[in-house]
Amino acid sequence: DALPDILHALAGGAHASFRSELAAIVDECQGSALMGDCEAHTAIKSITRMRAKVHEYRSEDKRWPACARVQDPLRATILCSSAAVMLQALQKVECAPFKLLRLKNNLASSKKPFNLHAVLEFAAPTASVPLVVEVQLLFDHLLPLFKHTHNLYSVYRARSFGARHAGEGATIWAPPT
Repeated sequence: DALPDILHALAGGAHASFRSELAAIVDECQGSALMGDCEAHTAIKSITRMRAKVHEYRSEDKRWPACARVQDPLRATILCSSAAVMLQALQKVECAPFKLLRLKNNLASSKKPFNLHAVLEFAAPTASVPLVVEVQLLFDHLLPLFKHTHNLYSVYRARSFGARHAGEGATIWAPPT
């Protein structure tokens, strides 16, 4: 039960380096941007969500530690203006201090949100162990679709209305603008 807390602490400690490395990639790739500037409140998976994922993994598979299956304690999205920019950004995230572990190409399928989903090992200079992190590469013009499908996904995965909004500290409902 302590492992999600440790993983969360490791992610928090590595966040500044992760954000800095991604900002350097975006600076080198004209036509790209870091969604939400990779702010800590979105880039670091919440401890509540980590615990829920570990509980889910424990029920599926009894292998220990279930925490090892959390593949996105740190995550970010790079917005790209074109396929050439996306390819350039992908090539950068495949290089040190990152190491590509798995790439899911949702551009080649009908699976939304039509992105490249990279699972990477990230060796932060401040950490003694690398972390498994997630970087999505998304066409910037698809951002409205991405936000819409992410909202639907959060409703799908929530066990209850309260669970969906637990720990957000945000308004549960606001009229459309």
